[in-house]
Amino acid sequence: MEFAADGVSAQIHEVTRLVLLVDQATDYVRDPQKGWRGADPAHTARRHLAGAARTGHADLRSQHLTHLTERTSRVDLQGIDSSAEVLALPLDQRLERVAEGEEDPSLERLLFSYGRYLLLSSSREGGLPANLQGLWNDSNSPAWSSDYHSNINLQMAYWPAEISAIPETHEALIGWLIASRESLRRATRNAFGPVRGWTARTSQSPWGGNAWEWNTVASAWYATHVIEHWDHGRDEDFAREIAWPFVDEVCQFWEDRLIEGEEGTLLAPDGWSPEHGPREDGVMHDQQIVRELFEGAATLAEAVGADEIRRDELRAVAENIAGEKIGSWGQLQEWQEDRDDPADLHRHTSHLFSLFPGSHITPATPELQRAAKVSLLARCGLPPTDDGTDQPADSPVPEDFESHVSGDSRRSWTWPWRAALFARLGDGDAAHAMVRGLLRYSTLPNLWATHPPFQMDGNFGITAAIGEMLVHSHERTADGQVLVRLLPALPSAWAPAGSVSGLRARGGLEVSVSWQDGTVTDWSVEAATPGAVGSAVVVVDGQETPIEVAPAS
Repeated sequence: MEFAADGVSAQIHEVTRLVLLVDQATDYVRDPQKGWRGADPAHTARRHLAGAARTGHADLRSQHLTHLTERTSRVDLQGIDSSAEVLALPLDQRLERVAEGEEDPSLERLLFSYGRYLLLSSSREGGLPANLQGLWNDSNSPAWSSDYHSNINLQMAYWPAEISAIPETHEALIGWLIASRESLRRATRNAFGPVRGWTARTSQSPWGGNAWEWNTVASAWYATHVIEHWDHGRDEDFAREIAWPFVDEVCQFWEDRLIEGEEGTLLAPDGWSPEHGPREDGVMHDQQIVRELFEGAATLAEAVGADEIRRDELRAVAENIAGEKIGSWGQLQEWQEDRDDPADLHRHTSHLFSLFPGSHITPATPELQRAAKVSLLARCGLPPTDDGTDQPADSPVPEDFESHVSGDSRRSWTWPWRAALFARLGDGDAAHAMVRGLLRYSTLPNLWATHPPFQMDGNFGITAAIGEMLVHSHERTADGQVLVRLLPALPSAWAPAGSVSGLRARGGLEVSVSWQDGTVTDWSVEAATPGAVGSAVVVVDGQETPIEVAPAS
Protein backbone atom coordinates (compact mmCIF):
# COMPACT_ATOMS: atom_id res chain seq x y z
CA MET A 1 0.00 0.00 0.00
CA GLU A 2 1.17 3.49 -0.82
CA PHE A 3 -0.21 6.39 1.27
CA ALA A 4 0.52 10.12 1.08
CA ALA A 5 -1.20 13.05 2.79
CA ASP A 6 -0.54 16.78 2.73
CA GLY A 7 -3.07 18.03 5.27
CA VAL A 8 -5.64 18.82 2.59
CA SER A 9 -5.96 15.58 0.67
CA ALA A 10 -4.74 11.99 0.79
CA GLN A 11 -3.71 9.56 -1.94
CA ILE A 12 -3.93 5.83 -1.43
CA HIS A 13 -2.71 3.27 -3.98
CA GLU A 14 -2.80 -0.51 -4.28
CA VAL A 15 -5.62 -0.98 -1.77
CA THR A 16 -8.63 -3.30 -2.19
CA ARG A 17 -10.36 -2.57 1.13
CA LEU A 18 -10.27 0.58 3.25
CA VAL A 19 -11.78 1.32 6.65
CA LEU A 20 -11.88 5.07 7.27
CA LEU A 21 -12.55 6.16 10.86
CA VAL A 22 -13.99 9.66 11.25
CA ASP A 23 -15.11 11.42 14.41
CA GLN A 24 -16.56 14.89 14.80
CA ALA A 25 -16.83 16.73 18.08
CA THR A 26 -17.58 20.21 19.40
CA ASP A 27 -16.98 22.06 22.65
CA TYR A 28 -20.70 22.91 22.80
CA VAL A 29 -22.41 21.83 25.99
CA ARG A 30 -26.12 22.23 26.68
CA ASP A 31 -25.63 24.34 29.80
CA PRO A 32 -25.74 28.15 29.88
CA GLN A 33 -24.12 28.14 33.34
CA LYS A 34 -20.96 26.88 31.61
CA GLY A 35 -21.22 29.44 28.84
CA TRP A 36 -22.43 26.67 26.52
CA ARG A 37 -18.83 25.41 26.30
CA GLY A 38 -17.24 22.20 27.49
CA ALA A 39 -14.04 20.24 26.97
CA ASP A 40 -11.64 20.66 24.07
CA PRO A 41 -13.27 18.74 21.17
CA ALA A 42 -9.91 17.60 19.82
CA HIS A 43 -9.32 15.46 22.91
CA THR A 44 -12.80 13.97 22.62
CA ALA A 45 -12.36 13.13 18.95
CA ARG A 46 -8.94 11.52 19.53
CA ARG A 47 -10.30 9.41 22.39
CA HIS A 48 -13.23 8.21 20.28
CA LEU A 49 -10.98 7.38 17.34
CA ALA A 50 -8.56 5.45 19.52
CA GLY A 51 -11.41 3.41 20.96
CA ALA A 52 -12.87 2.78 17.53
CA ALA A 53 -9.51 1.62 16.19
CA ARG A 54 -9.15 -0.86 19.05
CA THR A 55 -12.69 -2.17 18.53
CA GLY A 56 -12.40 -2.77 14.80
CA HIS A 57 -14.86 -2.36 11.95
CA ALA A 58 -16.80 -5.60 12.43
CA ASP A 59 -17.54 -5.00 16.11
CA LEU A 60 -18.28 -1.31 15.55
CA ARG A 61 -20.86 -2.21 12.94
CA SER A 62 -22.35 -4.89 15.18
CA GLN A 63 -22.61 -2.48 18.12
CA HIS A 64 -24.24 0.14 15.90
CA LEU A 65 -26.81 -2.31 14.57
CA THR A 66 -27.60 -3.61 18.05
CA HIS A 67 -28.08 -0.10 19.41
CA LEU A 68 -30.23 1.07 16.51
CA THR A 69 -32.24 -2.11 15.99
CA GLU A 70 -33.45 -2.13 19.59
CA ARG A 71 -35.18 1.14 18.82
CA THR A 72 -36.22 0.71 15.20
CA SER A 73 -37.71 -2.75 15.85
CA ARG A 74 -40.25 -1.39 18.34
CA VAL A 75 -42.60 -0.72 15.42
CA ASP A 76 -43.22 -3.08 12.52
CA LEU A 77 -45.37 -1.91 9.58
CA GLN A 78 -46.31 -4.53 6.99
CA GLY A 79 -48.46 -4.46 3.87
CA ILE A 80 -48.67 -5.45 0.24
CA ASP A 81 -45.21 -5.50 -1.29
CA SER A 82 -44.15 -3.88 -4.53
CA SER A 83 -43.22 -6.33 -7.26
CA ALA A 84 -39.81 -7.99 -7.25
CA GLU A 85 -38.92 -6.09 -10.41
CA VAL A 86 -39.66 -2.75 -8.72
CA LEU A 87 -37.83 -3.71 -5.53
CA ALA A 88 -34.73 -4.49 -7.59
CA LEU A 89 -34.60 -0.94 -9.00
CA PRO A 90 -32.41 1.79 -7.47
CA LEU A 91 -34.25 4.47 -5.51
CA ASP A 92 -33.97 7.17 -8.17
CA GLN A 93 -35.74 4.94 -10.69
CA ARG A 94 -38.42 3.96 -8.18
CA LEU A 95 -39.08 7.64 -7.50
CA GLU A 96 -39.30 8.29 -11.24
CA ARG A 97 -41.95 5.57 -11.49
CA VAL A 98 -43.97 7.14 -8.68
CA ALA A 99 -43.62 10.56 -10.33
CA GLU A 100 -45.19 9.02 -13.43
CA GLY A 101 -48.17 7.77 -11.40
CA GLU A 102 -47.06 4.19 -10.68
CA GLU A 103 -47.64 2.48 -7.34
CA ASP A 104 -44.85 1.49 -4.95
CA PRO A 105 -46.32 0.58 -1.56
CA SER A 106 -43.02 -0.78 -0.25
CA LEU A 107 -41.44 2.62 -0.86
CA GLU A 108 -44.19 4.29 1.19
CA ARG A 109 -43.44 2.02 4.12
CA LEU A 110 -39.72 2.65 3.68
CA LEU A 111 -40.43 6.37 3.97
CA PHE A 112 -42.13 5.69 7.32
CA SER A 113 -39.14 3.73 8.63
CA TYR A 114 -36.65 6.22 7.23
CA GLY A 115 -38.18 9.10 9.17
CA ARG A 116 -37.76 7.14 12.41
CA TYR A 117 -34.15 6.33 11.53
CA LEU A 118 -33.34 9.97 10.76
CA LEU A 119 -34.84 11.23 14.02
CA LEU A 120 -33.06 8.56 16.05
CA SER A 121 -29.82 9.54 14.33
CA SER A 122 -30.14 13.28 14.89
CA SER A 123 -31.84 13.61 18.28
CA ARG A 124 -30.07 11.95 21.21
CA GLU A 125 -30.51 12.39 24.94
CA GLY A 126 -28.30 15.20 26.24
CA GLY A 127 -27.71 16.60 22.76
CA LEU A 128 -29.29 19.17 20.51
CA PRO A 129 -32.67 18.75 18.82
CA ALA A 130 -33.04 17.83 15.18
CA ASN A 131 -33.11 20.93 12.99
CA LEU A 132 -33.84 21.87 9.39
CA GLN A 133 -30.92 20.02 7.83
CA GLY A 134 -29.91 18.04 10.90
CA LEU A 135 -26.60 16.21 11.01
CA TRP A 136 -26.49 16.28 7.24
CA ASN A 137 -25.93 20.01 6.69
CA ASP A 138 -22.99 20.40 4.30
CA SER A 139 -22.47 24.16 4.43
CA ASN A 140 -21.11 26.85 6.74
CA SER A 141 -23.83 29.18 5.46
CA PRO A 142 -26.87 26.89 5.02
CA ALA A 143 -30.40 27.99 4.22
CA TRP A 144 -32.07 29.59 7.26
CA SER A 145 -28.73 29.03 9.06
CA SER A 146 -29.88 25.43 9.60
CA ASP A 147 -31.68 26.89 12.63
CA TYR A 148 -34.57 25.93 14.87
CA HIS A 149 -37.73 27.33 13.26
CA SER A 150 -40.44 27.60 15.93
CA ASN A 151 -43.48 28.10 13.69
CA ILE A 152 -43.77 24.52 12.35
CA ASN A 153 -40.45 22.98 11.35
CA LEU A 154 -39.00 22.13 14.77
CA GLN A 155 -42.33 20.92 16.10
CA MET A 156 -42.90 18.71 13.05
CA ALA A 157 -39.54 17.06 13.63
CA TYR A 158 -40.94 15.63 16.87
CA TRP A 159 -44.40 14.59 15.70
CA PRO A 160 -43.24 10.97 15.19
CA ALA A 161 -41.39 10.77 18.51
CA GLU A 162 -44.31 9.45 20.54
CA ILE A 163 -46.61 7.67 18.08
CA SER A 164 -43.74 5.78 16.42
CA ALA A 165 -42.27 4.67 19.74
CA ILE A 166 -39.02 6.63 19.91
CA PRO A 167 -39.91 8.91 22.85
CA GLU A 168 -36.31 9.26 24.00
CA THR A 169 -35.70 11.53 21.01
CA HIS A 170 -37.99 14.10 22.61
CA GLU A 171 -35.48 14.65 25.43
CA ALA A 172 -33.16 16.60 23.13
CA LEU A 173 -35.93 19.12 22.38
CA ILE A 174 -37.19 19.41 25.94
CA GLY A 175 -33.70 19.55 27.46
CA TRP A 176 -32.59 22.27 25.03
CA LEU A 177 -35.69 24.33 25.81
CA ILE A 178 -35.03 24.04 29.53
CA ALA A 179 -31.42 25.11 29.01
CA SER A 180 -32.57 28.06 26.88
CA ARG A 181 -35.24 29.32 29.26
CA GLU A 182 -33.27 31.98 31.11
CA SER A 183 -32.15 33.72 27.93
CA LEU A 184 -35.70 33.40 26.58
CA ARG A 185 -37.09 34.96 29.78
CA ARG A 186 -34.77 37.94 29.41
CA ALA A 187 -35.61 38.42 25.73
CA THR A 188 -39.32 38.10 26.49
CA ARG A 189 -39.26 40.74 29.24
CA ASN A 190 -37.26 43.08 27.01
CA ALA A 191 -39.91 42.76 24.30
CA PHE A 192 -43.15 42.48 26.28
CA GLY A 193 -42.48 44.16 29.60
CA PRO A 194 -42.87 42.72 33.12
CA VAL A 195 -44.58 39.46 32.19
CA ARG A 196 -43.98 36.10 33.81
CA GLY A 197 -42.70 33.17 31.80
CA TRP A 198 -41.26 33.35 28.30
CA THR A 199 -41.73 32.85 24.60
CA ALA A 200 -39.52 32.89 21.48
CA ARG A 201 -38.92 34.33 18.06
CA THR A 202 -39.28 32.31 14.86
CA SER A 203 -35.57 31.55 14.43
CA GLN A 204 -33.69 30.13 17.42
CA SER A 205 -30.07 29.14 17.95
CA PRO A 206 -28.43 26.39 20.05
CA TRP A 207 -27.33 29.08 22.55
CA GLY A 208 -30.80 30.34 23.45
CA GLY A 209 -30.68 33.15 20.92
CA ASN A 210 -33.65 34.55 18.99
CA ALA A 211 -33.94 36.16 15.57
CA TRP A 212 -36.48 37.35 13.03
CA GLU A 213 -40.21 37.74 13.81
CA TRP A 214 -41.58 37.10 17.27
CA ASN A 215 -43.58 33.88 17.05
CA THR A 216 -45.37 34.64 20.28
CA VAL A 217 -47.28 31.38 20.43
CA ALA A 218 -44.04 29.34 20.21
CA SER A 219 -43.86 28.76 23.96
CA ALA A 220 -47.40 27.39 24.06
CA TRP A 221 -46.70 25.06 21.14
CA TYR A 222 -43.49 23.84 22.79
CA ALA A 223 -45.36 23.19 26.03
CA THR A 224 -47.85 20.96 24.21
CA HIS A 225 -44.89 18.75 23.24
CA VAL A 226 -43.96 18.42 26.90
CA ILE A 227 -47.57 17.46 27.66
CA GLU A 228 -47.64 14.95 24.80
CA HIS A 229 -44.41 13.35 26.02
CA TRP A 230 -45.94 12.93 29.45
CA ASP A 231 -49.29 11.69 28.13
CA HIS A 232 -47.71 8.97 25.96
CA GLY A 233 -45.42 7.81 28.77
CA ARG A 234 -47.28 8.69 31.97
CA ASP A 235 -44.04 8.91 33.94
CA GLU A 236 -44.88 10.39 37.35
CA ASP A 237 -41.38 11.71 38.02
CA PHE A 238 -41.23 13.45 34.64
CA ALA A 239 -44.68 14.93 35.20
CA ARG A 240 -43.85 16.31 38.63
CA GLU A 241 -40.23 17.40 38.19
CA ILE A 242 -40.06 18.56 34.57
CA ALA A 243 -43.41 18.76 32.79
CA TRP A 244 -45.49 20.62 35.37
CA PRO A 245 -42.97 23.39 36.19
CA PHE A 246 -42.30 23.90 32.47
CA VAL A 247 -45.96 23.99 31.44
CA ASP A 248 -47.12 26.08 34.40
CA GLU A 249 -44.54 28.78 33.65
CA VAL A 250 -45.66 28.99 30.01
CA CYS A 251 -49.28 29.24 31.17
CA GLN A 252 -48.28 32.16 33.38
CA PHE A 253 -46.90 34.00 30.36
CA TRP A 254 -50.20 33.58 28.58
CA GLU A 255 -52.26 34.52 31.63
CA ASP A 256 -50.33 37.82 31.63
CA ARG A 257 -50.58 38.17 27.86
CA LEU A 258 -54.20 37.37 26.95
CA ILE A 259 -56.65 40.22 26.47
CA GLU A 260 -60.44 40.41 26.68
CA GLY A 261 -62.34 40.64 23.41
CA GLU A 262 -65.59 42.46 22.70
CA GLU A 263 -67.70 39.45 23.68
CA GLY A 264 -65.84 38.84 26.94
CA THR A 265 -63.79 35.99 25.53
CA LEU A 266 -60.00 35.83 25.66
CA LEU A 267 -57.81 36.72 22.68
CA ALA A 268 -54.12 36.20 22.02
CA PRO A 269 -52.92 39.70 21.11
CA ASP A 270 -50.80 40.76 18.15
CA GLY A 271 -50.62 37.28 16.68
CA TRP A 272 -49.36 36.06 13.36
CA SER A 273 -50.67 33.23 11.21
CA PRO A 274 -47.29 31.96 10.02
CA GLU A 275 -46.13 33.09 7.53
CA HIS A 276 -49.31 34.64 6.24
CA GLY A 277 -51.26 37.82 6.82
CA PRO A 278 -50.84 40.80 9.13
CA ARG A 279 -50.36 40.82 12.87
CA GLU A 280 -53.61 41.18 14.77
CA ASP A 281 -55.52 40.01 17.82
CA GLY A 282 -57.21 36.62 17.90
CA VAL A 283 -55.44 34.89 15.01
CA MET A 284 -56.95 31.40 14.96
CA HIS A 285 -53.54 29.69 14.98
CA ASP A 286 -52.71 31.34 18.30
CA GLN A 287 -56.19 30.85 19.75
CA GLN A 288 -56.13 27.13 19.06
CA ILE A 289 -52.63 26.50 20.39
CA VAL A 290 -53.19 28.49 23.59
CA ARG A 291 -56.46 26.63 24.23
CA GLU A 292 -54.66 23.31 23.64
CA LEU A 293 -52.01 24.41 26.14
CA PHE A 294 -54.47 25.24 28.92
CA GLU A 295 -56.60 22.14 28.38
CA GLY A 296 -53.50 19.94 28.55
CA ALA A 297 -52.13 21.90 31.50
CA ALA A 298 -55.32 21.32 33.48
CA THR A 299 -55.05 17.58 32.88
CA LEU A 300 -51.38 17.59 33.85
CA ALA A 301 -52.12 19.66 36.96
CA GLU A 302 -54.60 17.04 38.08
CA ALA A 303 -52.09 14.25 37.43
CA VAL A 304 -49.43 15.88 39.63
CA GLY A 305 -51.89 16.86 42.35
CA ALA A 306 -51.67 20.63 41.90
CA ASP A 307 -54.06 22.52 44.15
CA GLU A 308 -57.66 22.83 43.06
CA ILE A 309 -57.50 26.62 42.77
CA ARG A 310 -54.76 26.36 40.15
CA ARG A 311 -56.63 23.65 38.24
CA ASP A 312 -59.76 25.82 38.18
CA GLU A 313 -57.73 28.77 36.89
CA LEU A 314 -56.36 26.70 34.01
CA ARG A 315 -59.77 25.31 33.10
CA ALA A 316 -61.31 28.77 33.19
CA VAL A 317 -58.78 30.14 30.71
CA ALA A 318 -59.28 27.16 28.38
CA GLU A 319 -63.06 27.60 28.45
CA ASN A 320 -62.89 31.34 27.79
CA ILE A 321 -60.51 31.31 24.81
CA ALA A 322 -62.44 32.57 21.78
CA GLY A 323 -63.04 29.60 19.52
CA GLU A 324 -63.18 28.83 15.81
CA LYS A 325 -65.43 30.61 13.34
CA ILE A 326 -66.98 29.26 10.15
CA GLY A 327 -66.84 31.71 7.27
CA SER A 328 -68.95 32.69 4.29
CA TRP A 329 -67.86 29.87 1.98
CA GLY A 330 -68.02 27.19 4.67
CA GLN A 331 -64.35 27.47 5.60
CA LEU A 332 -62.69 27.50 8.98
CA GLN A 333 -61.59 31.10 9.31
CA GLU A 334 -57.91 31.89 9.62
CA TRP A 335 -58.60 35.26 11.27
CA GLN A 336 -61.35 36.82 13.35
CA GLU A 337 -62.52 38.67 10.24
CA ASP A 338 -64.01 36.57 7.43
CA ARG A 339 -61.52 37.36 4.70
CA ASP A 340 -60.14 33.96 3.64
CA ASP A 341 -59.56 33.60 -0.10
CA PRO A 342 -60.70 30.23 -1.51
CA ALA A 343 -58.05 30.54 -4.23
CA ASP A 344 -55.22 30.97 -1.69
CA LEU A 345 -52.68 28.14 -2.03
CA HIS A 346 -50.40 29.28 0.79
CA ARG A 347 -48.12 26.55 2.12
CA HIS A 348 -49.14 27.02 5.78
CA THR A 349 -52.37 25.59 7.16
CA SER A 350 -51.88 27.22 10.53
CA HIS A 351 -55.60 27.75 11.25
CA LEU A 352 -56.13 23.97 11.22
CA PHE A 353 -53.95 23.31 14.28
CA SER A 354 -56.98 22.16 16.29
CA LEU A 355 -57.45 19.33 13.81
CA PHE A 356 -53.80 18.27 13.92
CA PRO A 357 -51.59 18.24 15.91
CA GLY A 358 -54.22 19.62 18.28
CA SER A 359 -57.19 17.64 19.56
CA HIS A 360 -60.20 19.97 19.60
CA ILE A 361 -61.70 19.21 16.17
CA THR A 362 -62.94 15.61 16.26
CA PRO A 363 -65.94 13.54 15.14
CA ALA A 364 -67.69 15.08 18.17
CA THR A 365 -67.51 18.49 16.39
CA PRO A 366 -68.80 17.61 12.89
CA GLU A 367 -69.45 21.21 11.81
CA LEU A 368 -65.87 22.18 12.59
CA GLN A 369 -64.61 19.03 10.87
CA ARG A 370 -66.53 19.94 7.74
CA ALA A 371 -65.26 23.54 7.79
CA ALA A 372 -61.68 22.34 8.32
CA LYS A 373 -61.98 20.03 5.32
CA VAL A 374 -63.33 22.84 3.15
CA SER A 375 -60.32 24.98 4.11
CA LEU A 376 -57.88 22.13 3.62
CA LEU A 377 -59.20 21.19 0.19
CA ALA A 378 -59.04 24.82 -0.90
CA ARG A 379 -55.38 25.04 0.14
CA CYS A 380 -54.83 21.91 -1.96
CA GLY A 381 -56.37 23.58 -5.02
CA LEU A 382 -59.98 22.38 -4.71
CA PRO A 383 -61.99 25.43 -3.61
CA PRO A 384 -65.81 25.33 -3.47
CA THR A 385 -67.79 26.31 -6.53
CA ASP A 386 -68.67 29.96 -6.99
CA ASP A 387 -72.24 29.51 -5.79
CA GLY A 388 -71.15 27.38 -2.83
CA THR A 389 -73.75 24.69 -3.58
CA ASP A 390 -71.30 21.84 -4.15
CA GLN A 391 -68.83 22.02 -1.31
CA PRO A 392 -65.87 19.71 -1.99
CA ALA A 393 -66.11 18.33 1.54
CA ASP A 394 -69.17 16.39 0.36
CA SER A 395 -67.33 14.58 -2.43
CA PRO A 396 -64.38 12.21 -2.65
CA VAL A 397 -61.12 13.75 -3.76
CA PRO A 398 -60.37 13.36 -7.47
CA GLU A 399 -58.14 10.64 -8.85
CA ASP A 400 -54.48 11.66 -8.89
CA PHE A 401 -55.36 14.23 -6.19
CA GLU A 402 -51.73 15.06 -5.39
CA SER A 403 -51.22 16.52 -8.86
CA HIS A 404 -53.81 19.22 -8.05
CA VAL A 405 -51.55 20.56 -5.28
CA SER A 406 -49.25 23.09 -6.87
CA GLY A 407 -46.87 26.01 -6.41
CA ASP A 408 -46.31 27.19 -2.86
CA SER A 409 -48.05 24.11 -1.48
CA ARG A 410 -45.40 21.71 -2.79
CA ARG A 411 -42.92 21.89 0.07
CA SER A 412 -41.04 19.36 2.19
CA TRP A 413 -43.31 19.82 5.20
CA THR A 414 -46.65 20.80 3.63
CA TRP A 415 -47.37 17.29 2.35
CA PRO A 416 -46.95 15.62 5.78
CA TRP A 417 -49.06 18.18 7.64
CA ARG A 418 -51.85 17.83 5.11
CA ALA A 419 -51.55 14.05 5.20
CA ALA A 420 -52.01 14.15 8.99
CA LEU A 421 -54.92 16.62 8.67
CA PHE A 422 -56.73 14.36 6.21
CA ALA A 423 -55.99 11.38 8.47
CA ARG A 424 -57.65 13.17 11.39
CA LEU A 425 -60.65 13.77 9.12
CA GLY A 426 -60.83 10.04 8.42
CA ASP A 427 -60.06 10.47 4.72
CA GLY A 428 -57.45 7.81 4.08
CA ASP A 429 -57.32 8.22 0.31
CA ALA A 430 -56.67 11.97 0.56
CA ALA A 431 -54.00 11.35 3.22
CA HIS A 432 -52.42 8.72 0.97
CA ALA A 433 -52.40 11.21 -1.91
CA MET A 434 -50.32 13.54 0.26
CA VAL A 435 -47.85 10.72 0.98
CA ARG A 436 -47.59 10.14 -2.75
CA GLY A 437 -47.26 13.87 -3.33
CA LEU A 438 -44.20 14.03 -1.10
CA LEU A 439 -42.64 11.16 -3.07
CA ARG A 440 -43.62 12.56 -6.47
CA TYR A 441 -42.72 16.20 -6.07
CA SER A 442 -40.61 16.84 -2.96
CA THR A 443 -38.28 13.88 -2.43
CA LEU A 444 -34.65 13.65 -3.53
CA PRO A 445 -33.06 10.42 -4.85
CA ASN A 446 -31.67 9.62 -1.37
CA LEU A 447 -35.21 10.00 0.11
CA TRP A 448 -34.50 13.35 1.75
CA ALA A 449 -37.46 15.73 1.60
CA THR A 450 -36.82 19.00 -0.24
CA HIS A 451 -38.30 22.44 0.34
CA PRO A 452 -35.95 23.28 -1.56
CA PRO A 453 -33.25 22.86 -0.35
CA PHE A 454 -33.46 19.56 1.51
CA GLN A 455 -35.17 19.67 4.91
CA MET A 456 -35.58 16.83 7.36
CA ASP A 457 -38.97 18.05 8.61
CA GLY A 458 -40.73 16.43 5.66
CA ASN A 459 -39.18 13.06 6.48
CA PHE A 460 -40.11 13.32 10.14
CA GLY A 461 -43.62 14.61 9.47
CA ILE A 462 -44.60 11.91 6.99
CA THR A 463 -43.74 9.21 9.52
CA ALA A 464 -46.14 10.81 12.00
CA ALA A 465 -48.82 11.22 9.33
CA ILE A 466 -48.67 7.53 8.39
CA GLY A 467 -49.02 6.68 12.08
CA GLU A 468 -52.11 8.90 12.25
CA MET A 469 -53.62 7.03 9.31
CA LEU A 470 -53.45 3.84 11.38
CA VAL A 471 -54.17 4.91 14.99
CA HIS A 472 -55.83 7.87 16.71
CA SER A 473 -55.73 8.48 20.46
CA HIS A 474 -56.35 12.23 20.83
CA GLU A 475 -60.03 11.92 21.77
CA ARG A 476 -61.57 11.32 25.18
CA THR A 477 -64.86 9.70 26.15
CA ALA A 478 -67.50 11.57 28.12
CA ASP A 479 -65.99 10.24 31.37
CA GLY A 480 -62.44 11.17 30.35
CA GLN A 481 -61.08 7.83 29.17
CA VAL A 482 -58.60 7.58 26.30
CA LEU A 483 -60.39 6.70 23.05
CA VAL A 484 -58.21 4.67 20.66
CA ARG A 485 -59.40 4.42 17.04
CA LEU A 486 -57.97 1.60 14.94
CA LEU A 487 -57.44 2.21 11.20
CA PRO A 488 -59.25 5.57 11.26
CA ALA A 489 -57.93 6.59 7.82
CA LEU A 490 -56.79 3.41 6.06
CA PRO A 491 -56.29 4.17 2.34
CA SER A 492 -57.94 1.89 -0.18
CA ALA A 493 -54.48 1.22 -1.64
CA TRP A 494 -53.40 -0.35 1.68
CA ALA A 495 -56.74 -1.99 2.51
CA PRO A 496 -56.23 -5.49 1.01
CA ALA A 497 -53.92 -6.64 3.80
CA GLY A 498 -51.46 -5.32 6.35
CA SER A 499 -50.45 -4.97 9.96
CA VAL A 500 -48.66 -2.64 12.33
CA SER A 501 -47.35 -3.39 15.79
CA GLY A 502 -45.84 -1.21 18.48
CA LEU A 503 -47.40 2.19 17.77
CA ARG A 504 -47.85 4.23 20.93
CA ALA A 505 -51.05 5.91 22.06
CA ARG A 506 -51.82 8.47 24.73
CA GLY A 507 -52.33 7.10 28.19
CA GLY A 508 -49.06 5.15 28.03
CA LEU A 509 -50.53 2.56 25.65
CA GLU A 510 -49.10 0.40 22.87
CA VAL A 511 -51.26 -0.54 19.89
CA SER A 512 -51.05 -3.33 17.31
CA VAL A 513 -53.58 -4.09 14.58
CA SER A 514 -53.89 -6.37 11.55
CA TRP A 515 -56.38 -6.02 8.71
CA GLN A 516 -57.75 -7.79 5.65
CA ASP A 517 -59.91 -6.14 2.99
CA GLY A 518 -60.06 -3.01 5.11
CA THR A 519 -61.46 -4.83 8.15
CA VAL A 520 -59.66 -5.36 11.44
CA THR A 521 -58.77 -9.03 11.89
CA ASP A 522 -56.70 -8.83 15.07
CA TRP A 523 -55.70 -6.12 17.53
CA SER A 524 -54.25 -5.44 20.95
CA VAL A 525 -53.98 -2.40 23.19
CA GLU A 526 -51.56 -2.89 26.07
CA ALA A 527 -49.65 -0.89 28.64
CA ALA A 528 -46.41 0.43 27.18
CA THR A 529 -45.18 1.93 30.45
CA PRO A 530 -45.67 1.29 34.18
CA GLY A 531 -47.75 4.46 34.50
CA ALA A 532 -50.24 3.53 31.78
CA VAL A 533 -53.95 4.06 32.30
CA GLY A 534 -55.89 1.07 33.63
CA SER A 535 -58.73 1.23 31.12
CA ALA A 536 -59.57 2.69 27.73
CA VAL A 537 -62.12 2.54 24.94
CA VAL A 538 -61.08 1.08 21.58
CA VAL A 539 -62.99 1.75 18.36
CA VAL A 540 -62.82 -1.32 16.10
CA ASP A 541 -64.57 -1.11 12.73
CA GLY A 542 -66.76 1.67 14.11
CA GLN A 543 -67.75 -0.15 17.30
CA GLU A 544 -66.63 1.07 20.74
CA THR A 545 -65.12 -1.62 22.98
CA PRO A 546 -64.24 -0.81 26.62
CA ILE A 547 -61.08 -2.62 27.78
CA GLU A 548 -59.12 -3.12 30.95
CA VAL A 549 -55.39 -2.54 30.54
CA ALA A 550 -53.11 -4.88 32.44
CA PRO A 551 -50.10 -3.17 34.06
CA ALA A 552 -46.85 -3.27 32.13
CA SER A 553 -44.55 -6.05 33.26
